[in-house]
Order: sequence, then structure tokens, then C-alpha cells
Amino acid sequence: MEGRGIGKTVAALAAGISLAWAGAAAASAFTEGGADLWSARAERFVHAFRDAPPGLSTQEALGQACEGIGGEMFKYGMYKTQVPNHASQGFRRLCEGIDALNGRARGRVKICKEFRAARKLFARIDAEEAPARVVELNERFLLKMIDALVAQGERDGWPGC
Repeated sequence: MEGRGIGKTVAALAAGISLAWAGAAAASAFTEGGADLWSARAERFVHAFRDAPPGLSTQEALGQACEGIGGEMFKYGMYKTQVPNHASQGFRRLCEGIDALNGRARGRVKICKEFRAARKLFARIDAEEAPARVVELNERFLLKMIDALVAQGERDGWPGC
């Protein structure tokens, strides 16, 4: 009788692990809604970096591009707007670096450390699995923008550079 209970427990555990693996596999892909949401956020950075509004520095414009990222992170995980964790966390780390650059960080944040961490996360976006617009924004702009920010930080002596 005990053996039967253990067998059921093992079977239930195995089923749970299978579901967890399936969920993890699904969590690594962009849904159509997720690609739209992610791309819209990336485009905010494109416009801030290339075309800072009159009266704002590029640095301030990037800070504005980060506004609302905390609330948006919740949307990234929702079923219909799913974004892979590394792709969403890349924005979080990028914005932490930008906030530190703009003097809005809590504690002592090393700016370039955040930028490098963001770059590493964005570099994990797989060109064969992600939608074309995500890949294009990531490869043609975000990665290059982060490289430029780190290079400027190294030249100007920002913390952590």
C-alpha cells in the first residue's frame, strides 16, 4: 500500500516537472503581443537616443524613455503579451543604469555595470526564435546604443566604467 502512494507521488512529481519544463520553454519565446510591447519600448529608446526633444539632453530623453518600465514589466509576463525573461530584464538593467546616470538611483549603482548586464541580456535574444522586428531593433540599435553608452562612460569616468 505504501509503495502505491509513493508511485502516485513520483508520478505526480514527474508530471509537475514536465509542466514546469513546458512552461519554461513557452516563457522563452515572444508572443505576438509580447513582440509588439517589447518593440514599442525599444522604439522609445531609438527616438530618445537619435532625436532628443528640444530642451532635453540625450541623457534626459533616455530617462523619459524608461518611464513606466516598472509597470510594463508586469505586462511582459502576461500570457498574451509574453516576453522572454532575458529580453524584459535587459530593459530593467538598462533603465537602472540610465537612472543612475541621471542621479535617480537608490544607493550606489555602477552605471556601466548595469549597461553591460543589459547588453548581455539583450545579446541572448535569438535571431532564429524572435520576431524579425525584435531582432532588427535589438541588433541594429539597442546593442549599439549600449556599446556607445559604455564607451562614453569609460571616456568620462562614470561610476563602474
